[in-house]
Amino acid sequence: MEQKVYPRLNTLVKLRENSFLSASARNELIRAPGTEAIFKALTSAGFFLHAQPKGPEELLQALDAEKQGWMRWARDLEAEENLFLLFSLPDMAHNMRVFLKERVLERDLSGLYLPSDYSREALASLADDPAGAGELDRAAAETIHAALSDYEKNRSILRMDLIVRFFCQKGLLALCRTLGEPQIEKAVTAAVDLDLLALMAQGVTPGDITDLAPPEEGLIGPKLGELLAASSNEAGAFLAQTPYGPLWDAAARSGGRELFDALADNFLMEKLRGARLVPFGLYPLYALLQAKDIEIKTVRLIVKAKLAGAEESDIVRRVRDGYAL
Repeated sequence: MEQKVYPRLNTLVKLRENSFLSASARNELIRAPGTEAIFKALTSAGFFLHAQPKGPEELLQALDAEKQGWMRWARDLEAEENLFLLFSLPDMAHNMRVFLKERVLERDLSGLYLPSDYSREALASLADDPAGAGELDRAAAETIHAALSDYEKNRSILRMDLIVRFFCQKGLLALCRTLGEPQIEKAVTAAVDLDLLALMAQGVTPGDITDLAPPEEGLIGPKLGELLAASSNEAGAFLAQTPYGPLWDAAARSGGRELFDALADNFLMEKLRGARLVPFGLYPLYALLQAKDIEIKTVRLIVKAKLAGAEESDIVRRVRDGYAL
């Protein structure tokens, strides 16, 4: 397939690849005695290109604004709309899970919603009347009703979460195929595989996914039921034949797999770095946005850890790798 060229997009992406925190800047954040020092370090490093926090008390809100700002900047480059859906769909799915928990627990969980077009009110309206909505929104409404119906039968919040999670994973895989970019498809498939491996790390059982339908693509989805039922040795032997074997072994060595998310992000970041050597197409933009999302997640983790009084050694173990080659 001939590589599509986006001259303005690819040029601006290359310029933005130099906007990531250096290893020394990340280490300075880790060593910072508190959020005041983190605020000064981020400001000095020029981290905020879109948000303008006035002090450390605004850092967490500013990180949300920074993420949204990067997406607005990318949309101005006039790339394919489905590329941006790859980033908005996970936020939509997160808010769907919060919305469902509010419904069944009858509790106010407004503090858990992410900034998104799919707010509590938007999801309630969509669930009540999906007529006239687009294909993705109709699928989301159907997923909400399927999850609520399953809860009535099984009384399991975990199964509701899994229903939405599988909806999101299938949506991501379908979206990436529309872009005609094999490297994006490989990266998205790996991200979905890692999300499914996280279920194994969390101790999900075969019974938890009974009658549910995980993705049929990738290395993990088609085997998920077997892997959940397998012994640790059997699962490890299977994964050793995949690119995820070293990651799984490292998670096991860390104890309790509590560091799986950080290891998974590092695995994905290593794959994304190759996009810095790709001159054309949408993959450099996809990788840039995905890497920036991971970096913002890392800064948020450090800020919250400092607010909670976490030990520096605990923070170091959870900090993600950078985007530098």
